[in-house]
Amino acid sequence: MDLLLQIALFLLLGVVLHSLDSYLGTALYRGWYNMTHKDPLAAGERRGFLQQQPLRIRLFWALALTGIAATAVLVSGTFFQDTTRILLNLLAMLVGLFAGFLLAPSILAAFPDKWKRASRYLEETEKTNATTKPVPPAAGSVPPEPVIVTPPEAAPPAASLPPPPSTDPPPTPKTPDWRKGVDEFLKKP
Repeated sequence: MDLLLQIALFLLLGVVLHSLDSYLGTALYRGWYNMTHKDPLAAGERRGFLQQQPLRIRLFWALALTGIAATAVLVSGTFFQDTTRILLNLLAMLVGLFAGFLLAPSILAAFPDKWKRASRYLEETEKTNATTKPVPPAAGSVPPEPVIVTPPEAAPPAASLPPPPSTDPPPTPKTPDWRKGVDEFLKKP
């Protein structure tokens, strides 16, 4: 029974890691992908280290996390006290994480209202953080004066406005051909 409880806890951990990857991991994955590939990741594609990845990638991350745990057990020196039990715990971790990575989209879809609200909030937060760049006010600065917008009926008529500036580039003076100067220089004795 203890082994089943561990599998269930690691399954829950796998679901939590997958949901974190769907928000935090997508931005990190996009930066990593754009840095290591010739063509950047499409703008509309939402892919993370676990999200929308093939089975072998999810298995790799489950094995990597289990390997980190195994290394921690070996370093702590408790591996040789109860080898069988520790190996069973690591196997439970591998199975639970892998099942969590695979079942996370289905489990999260079982709670659609709360999940949609949370995902909408996190997406809005990401968009807001990406578009705003906070600038700290300078010490002793005076707050800017409020902008007063005049209503459209109070605006001056279009006839009294000056004509818009022309968009034609200014004429460039014709420069002599540089090849002519080179030819004259070479012809001199």
